[in-house]
Amino acid sequence: MAINKNKVMEAAQKFVEKGQTDKAIKEYLKVVQEDPKDVRVWLKIGDLYAKKGAKQEATDTYLKVAQFYGEQGFYLKAVAVYKQILKIDPRLVDVNLKLAELYRQLGLLSDAMQQFELVAAFYHREGRTKEALSTIKELADLDPENVATRIKLAELYSKEGLTKDAIAEFTKAADFCADLAIKTLRLDTVQPPTIFEQVDYQTAFGRLTQTWKHCSELAADRGLIVTWEFEPGFAFNKPSDIVRVLDAVDKPNFGVLLDTCHAQMVSVVGARQPGEKETLPGGPLELIGMLHGRINHIHLIDSDNTCHKNAAMPRPATAARKVKPGFAWRIRKKRMASMSISGPSTT
Repeated sequence: MAINKNKVMEAAQKFVEKGQTDKAIKEYLKVVQEDPKDVRVWLKIGDLYAKKGAKQEATDTYLKVAQFYGEQGFYLKAVAVYKQILKIDPRLVDVNLKLAELYRQLGLLSDAMQQFELVAAFYHREGRTKEALSTIKELADLDPENVATRIKLAELYSKEGLTKDAIAEFTKAADFCADLAIKTLRLDTVQPPTIFEQVDYQTAFGRLTQTWKHCSELAADRGLIVTWEFEPGFAFNKPSDIVRVLDAVDKPNFGVLLDTCHAQMVSVVGARQPGEKETLPGGPLELIGMLHGRINHIHLIDSDNTCHKNAAMPRPATAARKVKPGFAWRIRKKRMASMSISGPSTT
């Protein structure tokens, strides 16, 4: 039996005014049962669910509304609804992806990139490297000249054992640096020291040094220096590891970035070192002596002997953190580009 829509809407509005949310929802549901495409009523229902704290019901209803708006070409309205969903539950990464696609269709590329970056960061935290890789590819397609994105893509390729693809992205980054007269590319191993629980040391070492050797050759062809920032939170963090990597790469344009805090933690504390700790009686000064002639860059930072000391996981060392949107100005200022190419891989 057909309902009298106007009367039902009036009844629902009176319940809203009286604060009787459940009764109002019940009346509005009568309307959409009769006319499932009445998106404005669905939106009212979603708002009421959100008001009463029924998060799942609100989310499901808003998703229905946003999908309708998107299908009808009302992209800005769909964006507004998806944003409302994320206020209810910021963990819904699929909604970020939908937002990214809508922003792309609207030509709002910076907003689309921001959403893709959020998704990629989520996948990265969850250890879902393949999904992260797919998302970063979307970013690269949006802005092919964005070196920060290329750097991140290279890092993820390397994590997946796709060395050729990683080197291809490194080459693009190196070309960019050469074009801007940037003389130094920074690398790190990306993976935490716990990687050796998944892949044996020699295999990881071989992958790392062969990749970096090739990258150094590519950089040398462009007049660039390649600089590895060793850190306690990443693989190959013992003094002997550092020297061994330098010896294995063995390229005149390859050296290290000496962060004095990291040097302290590596040589004195032995933070995050797998297996038996390896420290030096002479501390950072002895380490500097071991690295004589192979230090390309220095960071002067103090240390209270706690950096990475008890960390369960390292802080992210990604190109997205090191070189953020607007990075070109900073790179010109510092004359150093930051890049992560990981040798160790579980694949």
